[in-house]
Amino acid sequence: MPSQQGLERLCRSPPPNSHEMLSVRQNWNSEVAHPMLDYIRSYWIRSDLEYQEDDQPLASY
Repeated sequence: MPSQQGLERLCRSPPPNSHEMLSVRQNWNSEVAHPMLDYIRSYWIRSDLEYQEDDQPLASY
């Protein structure tokens, strides 16, 4: 997962020119977006499919 500080820094400081914008976009696509989406997607799938087996202690409350 990408660090929260890295995301905040990326959102807080817009790049001053198009070359930096392109590099930020490439870094975002390769290092941030895909791992985050894969993590969220796998988490959703896991929680949907395995809720009954994995979360029995939580379900007993």
